[in-house]
Amino acid sequence: MRRLLPYLILNVIVSAVTVVVVLTIWQGAQKRALQKELPVHTETPVRAESLSTLPALDVETVVIGGVIGAGDIENERVQLVSVAAEPVDLSGWELTDGEGRYYFFPAVKLYPGGSINLYSRSGTDTSIELYWRQPLAIWESGDVVQLNDLDGNPRAEFRIP
Repeated sequence: MRRLLPYLILNVIVSAVTVVVVLTIWQGAQKRALQKELPVHTETPVRAESLSTLPALDVETVVIGGVIGAGDIENERVQLVSVAAEPVDLSGWELTDGEGRYYFFPAVKLYPGGSINLYSRSGTDTSIELYWRQPLAIWESGDVVQLNDLDGNPRAEFRIP
């Protein structure tokens, strides 16, 4: 047994070093994957053509109620609220961060007094909850959220405190 003891100790040391090396390599790969920039072009729907006419630019129709959970991908969302007297067709409208990331709204209407939440994470779209399908959180303090209509005219803006 005394003759095997050095081999057993050597085996334990080699095993421990191997585990540490493998974990270090894995942790580095995970860190690099998380540090990648968000994609500029996302899996959002292509710009849809709206069948309704756009309201006049001087008429406030939709406001950005706020960005809730900024920095937390599970809860992060932008809330849009209708302040119009008539339904607003958001088909093809664009929400952007001004840094090359944008979301085109699918065929969806926002009714008077109603609201829609646009989540940054993945999920299944409904009439009041839409999903941008981003891998990481998008928003942080100081960012400006801008909503543009089908013609690219700014309709609402919100600076995250």
